[in-house]
Amino acid sequence: MEPMKTSQTLGLLLTLALLTSCGGGGSPYVATTDAECTLPLKYASGTSGIAIAEGNDWTLLNTELSRPLSACKIERLQAANLGLCIRDDNPADLMVKVYGPQNSVTPGLALAGIPGVTESGCKAMDDRAQQFNLSLNISPFTSLATLDGSWLVQVRDTRAGFGSGTLIGWTLTFQGLRW
Repeated sequence: MEPMKTSQTLGLLLTLALLTSCGGGGSPYVATTDAECTLPLKYASGTSGIAIAEGNDWTLLNTELSRPLSACKIERLQAANLGLCIRDDNPADLMVKVYGPQNSVTPGLALAGIPGVTESGCKAMDDRAQQFNLSLNISPFTSLATLDGSWLVQVRDTRAGFGSGTLIGWTLTFQGLRW
């Protein structure tokens, strides 16, 4: 074999051996254990519900409070579910956004077509409220190194002038895998 081809072959074999020994560049660990983290149902303002703002302005209101999530061990997020406890005559007119750590945010989600249900936790907070359960698009949150941090839920009434409803409270649950 020619000296040039011999050194190229040796270089290629050395590179392959190196990549194989370290797992080919990917992580040798695979998340396999189910994990769940929850911010339980609580009042939107800490002690009561808050009026739902009318219009499409998503500027943070002083009544909209974020809630901290800590010690969440999810390594690979698979699902996120939001429960909203709302009192409103026209919930189909409502839009929702969820803000997570590092300025991650879901696109606006419409409540139109999502049936309100009677949940005991929501009814205990306000006997005229209904709970709306939404599956969230997780793509804004999958690049986060951790789900720990501040989470905020905003609700807006897109038909101004028809009377404002009340966001009584909310719950947020994440499901995924951990190492």
